[in-house]
Amino acid sequence: MARGPSIVVGLDFGTTFSGIAWAFEGSVDELEVISAWPGGGNRTSVKVPSVISYDGQRTYWGYQVRPFTEAFRGVKLLLDESQETKYTPSLALKALLVKHKTNAVQVMADYLQYLVEYAKSVLQRRFGIPAKDMDLQFTLTVPAVWSDTAKDRTMNAAIKANIRPQDVTLVSEPEAAALYTLRSIQGNSSSKNDVFIVCDAGGGTVDLISYQIKTLEPLVLVEVTEGTGRICGSMLLDQRFEELLRDRMGVNYATLSSKSKEAALSYWQDRVKPNYTGKLDNDYADVDYFIPLPGVADDLTIPIEDGFFQLSSDDVEDIFEPIIHDVEELITEQVASITKRGFVTEAIVLVGGFGSSEYLLRRLQKENPTVTVLQPPNAWSAVVSGAVHRGLGGNQIERRVARRHYGIEFSTE
Repeated sequence: MARGPSIVVGLDFGTTFSGIAWAFEGSVDELEVISAWPGGGNRTSVKVPSVISYDGQRTYWGYQVRPFTEAFRGVKLLLDESQETKYTPSLALKALLVKHKTNAVQVMADYLQYLVEYAKSVLQRRFGIPAKDMDLQFTLTVPAVWSDTAKDRTMNAAIKANIRPQDVTLVSEPEAAALYTLRSIQGNSSSKNDVFIVCDAGGGTVDLISYQIKTLEPLVLVEVTEGTGRICGSMLLDQRFEELLRDRMGVNYATLSSKSKEAALSYWQDRVKPNYTGKLDNDYADVDYFIPLPGVADDLTIPIEDGFFQLSSDDVEDIFEPIIHDVEELITEQVASITKRGFVTEAIVLVGGFGSSEYLLRRLQKENPTVTVLQPPNAWSAVVSGAVHRGLGGNQIERRVARRHYGIEFSTE
């Protein structure tokens, strides 16, 4: 019996959002990113929320999880205990794991299983044959700075999600982004021997790796210096917004309903955070933002009036500043390391959800005036698209910089 089509499926399990992309074996130019999701209605998005909830009767995931629902969010941050995090909800998440008598690997496995089954259903509808008759190879992305323990947990979660070990490969997120980016901008901004930094700024982690282009066709890269990263993604902006609101309201914050908190946070996440351009844009330097807080009494000292919390441009800048500074610091360290090795940084490539920020782009341009800062097309889906490129093209990194040394201690006594 003839086997079905060979398809490479990229899976990007993110802290806040996840994505799926796929392509036929050998058809790199016909890559497709899934943009319709269960529970999403008519919404079109290349990512689905990395959220899962259990209500005893059934499990909900992604857009199916309704607001004000107890759910597991940001579970990815618990997979690598070696990474320091200032993200407060991670503590609440640990309590939720105890309540449900589960662990981070199992929760990730449950979510991945829904992600994989949905990918299979999309492909079945497309080609009219069962997924079991297709030759599916999965490429799953992980942060570059993750420990071997965290990578092993990720692989275990994939296996628990019913992916066969021989059918899944791990690739670092910035490596995947580099493969996508160089293909999307080839002929425009890249040349042989160029050295560039990939900055994958997502919801939880910000990962950096530097590469030199050995050849463009076929594409071959070498790592220039050790990759770096930390937990300083856009989720921390959400936390700082909530902290500001709590500080302004004082004791009254405790009286806020969960719906009011959710309405305020959703408006911040959807309307303010992604569109903020900073005071570098003179047209919007002093714009105030009005955050809905339904059912809250007026208090001009906060200020709250007619059900809206007034947020000044200075407030928003204060929210962004320490997080942007952390990213700038990572970039500065990476540039210095490249220079120390006798190379010149030609470009910084911004990808990921936070990497799509206009404000982050402008700040990095200002801090690095001699370096080209790029945001490739579809920066938010660059990692999952690059995962497919990695699955199709195999390893295209000729040389890597070791993150650690391994040895065996023994005694002759």
